[in-house]
Amino acid sequence: MKIYLKLVIIFFLFNQAYLQQLVDGIIATVGKEIILKSEVEYYLQNYIVQNKINIHTQKNLMENLQNKIIDRLVEQKILISKADEDTILATDDEVEKRLTQQINY
Repeated sequence: MKIYLKLVIIFFLFNQAYLQQLVDGIIATVGKEIILKSEVEYYLQNYIVQNKINIHTQKNLMENLQNKIIDRLVEQKILISKADEDTILATDDEVEKRLTQQINY
């Protein structure tokens, strides 16, 4: 019975560690938009590959790039948030009515 209990505990601990690796972290939120750690890493990896950067010798550059990517993503999310706020919803009938008014004017 003790061996069984130890196995269950070990399984539980390893399972928790595995699940924690799968969870993606939120780096920032802008309005209703979120920026995920995986999103920043994706853009960072693409930039590294495209520009053939050696990540082992340029640690400071990596931090600067990551910060710039986060800044750009925050700017994008702000624009998206503002665009959602400024969106005007109109039915087809309303558009037709305004169009007709403009033509007849």
